[in-house]
Amino acid sequence: MSDKLVNAQGLLQELFTSENKSTCSAKKVGCVIFHRIENNKFEILSTGWNDSIGPCKCTELFEKQNGTWFYKNNGKGMLECEMNAHKKFSEKYEVHAEMMALTNLNKMNLGNHSLQLEILSTYSSCINCTKHLLYNGISRAFYVHSFDDIVDVKRMYTILETPLIQITKASDINANR
Repeated sequence: MSDKLVNAQGLLQELFTSENKSTCSAKKVGCVIFHRIENNKFEILSTGWNDSIGPCKCTELFEKQNGTWFYKNNGKGMLECEMNAHKKFSEKYEVHAEMMALTNLNKMNLGNHSLQLEILSTYSSCINCTKHLLYNGISRAFYVHSFDDIVDVKRMYTILETPLIQITKASDINANR
């Protein structure tokens, strides 16, 4: 187990620290998987952020300005690119924050155990990450911002009777026990 015990504000600080490590040009996403010890006392078990596998990071290749995507041209300026160029790169090479956190959790042999796992993310998870989170026993999910396909994600959490809660401040984590 981790020796990292924090209060709700500490969870948010860890979330934003993870978010700042993100290498995605579209959305900076971080997440924290934790176990609730008692009211306002949490054990951080794993963290994750959007990252890339392969030869380079998304932030090294792409930049979005006013809704338009550009390739970074090796320091020679920017080249406008097709709208789905980033999406194609993301589907091939990016690992979502939730998947990284689950992988780290399982590497520590903490996955699929008797603890009630909860997750805090800067964005609600995509539908694919939601499937993996629920399969791995996440009992409650908190998020700050809604991701694009929130309707389908909410439906999946509802069907499996797992709370999905949007927060605006640290105390919201304690209020939803």
